Amino acid sequence: MKRNRISSKQGFTIIDLLVVIATVAILSAILFPVLAKAREDEKQTKCMNNLKQISTAVSMYAQDNGGWVTVDNIPSKGTPVKWSTALYKGGYLKSMDVTVCPSYPPYNYDSSKSTLTYGWRKESKNFYPDYVIQIDNGSGRYSNSLNLHKINKPAQFIIMADSVGITEGWSTYHKQSYLFNLSGSTGGMIHLRHNGLANVIFADGHVAACDKAKIKEAALAEAPANTMIKVAVENAKADASINVVKINP
Repeated sequence: MKRNRISSKQGFTIIDLLVVIATVAILSAILFPVLAKAREDEKQTKCMNNLKQISTAVSMYAQDNGGWVTVDNIPSKGTPVKWSTALYKGGYLKSMDVTVCPSYPPYNYDSSKSTLTYGWRKESKNFYPDYVIQIDNGSGRYSNSLNLHKINKPAQFIIMADSVGITEGWSTYHKQSYLFNLSGSTGGMIHLRHNGLANVIFADGHVAACDKAKIKEAALAEAPANTMIKVAVENAKADASINVVKINP
């Protein structure tokens, strides 16, 4: 006796659709952060390569100038010359493009704006009187230079880093800043933009990715233990604002 066969072919039900949507959502939640981190890791690697080229240029510049490197030359009249311009016009850098971190604005770099680059450390002369020359050019305009060859602990002395402007109303606010300090409250600060790390150049020429603890250790190598050290971190909120964090008691 023949039995009627029921066809196993059925349509795509709404339950099946919901299962597919839920699966895609779960996979996206897992993969998107991984992909984002991979993209940031790639940018951090490029950033490190940029700083290695800059470090070589700085070392050559210092060698040719008795250890002194121009941080910024701000005459009473005329156009100021920043460290990046000095290296480029002196032939130590082949391109200004390497002075910009790919992870942070301005990514589309305008080479005429030399203030929008990695940050050079600029502390008060009172902090490091043996390393720093500050010349008064009049009208409150100062030129600053740093002598790399006089630094006591060059392997622990940060001279350049990922940086960001923290002063609202300044042209560098929320952009890369050509100067930073570790203890002030205005201008620029080291910026932990690479998944909680900042790429930095030390005075001996080596480049490293540093977290808050390593920055604190380096900053206090030659400063009093009670010196207040500050860095900038990304705010996790949607406005992507900058938070200033104190990293020592």
